[in-house]
Amino acid sequence: MGWRPGVALAIVQQGRGPMAAASFNTKQVHRARTELFETGAVSEQLSRAVRPDILASWRRSAAFGAKPDVASLPYREDLVATGRLFEAAEPVLRALAESLAGLHAGVLLADRDANIVKRWVADPSILTHLDRICSDVGFGAPEDRVGTNGIGTVAELGRAQLIVGPEHFAEALLPFACVGAPIRSPTTRRLEGIITLSCKAEAANALLTPLMVSTAADIENRLLQSSTLDERRLLDAYLTAKRDHRAVAAVGKDLLVAGARVTRLLDHLVDRGTLWDVVSEVVSASDVATRTFETKDGDEMTLSCAPIFDGDRLIGALVDVASPRQPTITRTRSQPATPDRRIDLPGDNPKWRSVRAAAARYATDRISVVITGTSGVGKWSVAREMVGPELDAPTTKLIDCGDLDETRPVTEQVPTDTGSAMIVVLRHLETLTDHQVREFGSLLNLSSGAPRPWVLCTANGNVEGLSSGQRRLIDKLEAITLALPDLEARRDDIPLIVRDIVARHPRGRSVHFAADAINKLGSAAWPGNIRQLETVVRSSIASRIGEITSAHLPVEVRSRSKVRSLSTIDQLECEAIMQALHDAHGNKVEAARNIGLSRSTIYRKIRAYGIDPDSAFF
Repeated sequence: MGWRPGVALAIVQQGRGPMAAASFNTKQVHRARTELFETGAVSEQLSRAVRPDILASWRRSAAFGAKPDVASLPYREDLVATGRLFEAAEPVLRALAESLAGLHAGVLLADRDANIVKRWVADPSILTHLDRICSDVGFGAPEDRVGTNGIGTVAELGRAQLIVGPEHFAEALLPFACVGAPIRSPTTRRLEGIITLSCKAEAANALLTPLMVSTAADIENRLLQSSTLDERRLLDAYLTAKRDHRAVAAVGKDLLVAGARVTRLLDHLVDRGTLWDVVSEVVSASDVATRTFETKDGDEMTLSCAPIFDGDRLIGALVDVASPRQPTITRTRSQPATPDRRIDLPGDNPKWRSVRAAAARYATDRISVVITGTSGVGKWSVAREMVGPELDAPTTKLIDCGDLDETRPVTEQVPTDTGSAMIVVLRHLETLTDHQVREFGSLLNLSSGAPRPWVLCTANGNVEGLSSGQRRLIDKLEAITLALPDLEARRDDIPLIVRDIVARHPRGRSVHFAADAINKLGSAAWPGNIRQLETVVRSSIASRIGEITSAHLPVEVRSRSKVRSLSTIDQLECEAIMQALHDAHGNKVEAARNIGLSRSTIYRKIRAYGIDPDSAFF
């Protein structure tokens, strides 16, 4: 909607008096916070008073070792408000701060690492309060140091968040309400920074969240307008190189475009801020240059850098990455495509190997696919691996069909350039109505001779359970069905999946599962499949350091391990409860009401099935 002068003033004024933003019981949240610090956990009764995102952040903060009485914040003297992000944000945030004059509020701009780079305050009376909590240039507010806050938690979640009073982790922040929103690169959609508005807790208002989201959108639009032709050329070069299945990054002075694996490799070599210095030193001529470096961990890494020029001007480089542990596979365009696309999902069961091989083959040949299976088996994970780094590209459109409003045309709810996209991913295909199916058929040019995008769909259940209209859409897409097995059918993969979850967890290096715990997990029934297993493993990691034995697993898992599987009815019931919790954003009372269960019944069944409604996976 865009930020307009006067909107901020009206919103904050509406919040005066009783806390207009409070959709929670402040005293109960205070009690829950106190209980967390005194006992290390929050009881089920009090946890119902805390929003799921906040409760999950508290648990992360405690697991990282953040202290509520944190004495100091990390500080960097070299932080300077310069560059395209600051130039795009400065006039927008200065105008926003000026509109807040007299309302005891301040506006902060932080970089992607949660370090404050600029502060705008029109009312000097708030300065003393902001200085007291180190809300000033140079100070950092990462969640692992400060706990739940309006900068670090937004960086962690990647979405806007309003945090009011006792929802903060640190004692010093309790008098404040902070609402933050991420700023993403319009080119790569990666996090560029965070904007945060801080005011007194009693002035909080739920409308501050859409205000800050709109403000962030204005800044992103200014970034897009200022994005250079050089950046677009770098992105085009990267996407072209990825079609040859290379482990490659596009590096410019202020831009890095790379997949997660290549980014991790480069981070082992050099700090992000000096990457361009390293690459530009290698590419001193127009020919490809190769050099081997020693990484921070003592390994060797080889960079093969091909410069990208605009005339005689060097604007960036394509960097192929290779190391002894992770060799790069390169292929020239003249060679035929082969099914060598890697699907990095754990498991060695024959059924799972077959799924991975088929997914790799379909991804290499750009064959449209419908990925089916019961809830929690990993359909989205497979789709994400098939698309690879292009998932973040502007030419890829991700649409959750379950979020579409049946009363509005599809064209009003999806990006306007979906019809010309190179890749389209449709999640929850089973939720489309027949009318929406027809609209998608027209939108994707399925009835014309125009080029079609590569389409990946996910659907709960199997193809036979889809409506006739949904099956007709699959036929028009000429899509192949890829059915994923339940975890019960690949039980021997559970130890590998557990190890993968631990390795991806921030605290993975400080914990390990003992053999008896792995055996218990391997013999338990998992009606919620991998999603449920991951919830249990992550909650176990978050509460311990060192060895995790079977005694540390939830009692429901230990008792359930005696039962190899649930009946079909029990499995359907578990899936219905998990879906209801997902739809209710973890609110157990609302989920119970939506599926016709009493509150006590849904609590009992949540415990019996080992479901964690506060997990980030919901």
